[in-house]
Amino acid sequence: MELRAALGMPPHGPWKRKRILKEEEILAAPTIEEYYERREESLGASASPISTTATPESLHNQTALFIKEELTKISNACVSFKDRAQMTGNTLKAKKNLMVTDFLLEVVPEIIGLYELRSVLGFAPPVSWTQRKSATNEELEAAPTIEAYYNLKEPFGYG
Repeated sequence: MELRAALGMPPHGPWKRKRILKEEEILAAPTIEEYYERREESLGASASPISTTATPESLHNQTALFIKEELTKISNACVSFKDRAQMTGNTLKAKKNLMVTDFLLEVVPEIIGLYELRSVLGFAPPVSWTQRKSATNEELEAAPTIEAYYNLKEPFGYG
C-alpha cells in the first residue's frame, strides 16, 4: 500500500484476475506500476483463504504461539562480524564497527516502526529527526488535532 502511494498509484481494489502469474509475466511489465500491479496480484491470488473455523480464543493462542516462536528465532540469531562490517560498508575498525552497528540494530527498528505507525494512522511523513525539548502538558492539551498531538509526543531524536 505504501509503495503504491510512493509510486503515485491509487489504492488497489479487488483483484481483476485470480491467477498466479509466472515470473516471466511479471518481469515483462512495461512500466514499474504494471510490474508492481502484477506482483501484488500474483501474491494476492496465491494467498490462502482465512479460516472460518478459528475462534477468538484459538486464534489468540495461535498468534501468541507464533509470536513466541518468532521472538525465540530472533533472539537466537546473531549478527556476525562479517554482517556488521557489511552494514558499515567495510569502512570501520572492529571496535567502532561494533559501536555503530549496535546503535543501528537498536534504533533502526524503532524508526521503521514510527514511520509505519504514521502511515497506518494516515499522518504525513515525519519531519527531520532533531533533538528537541519534550512538550509541556499545556502544549499537549492545546493540540488542535490528533496528528498535532502525536507530533508533539513522537520521539524526534536520539542522544
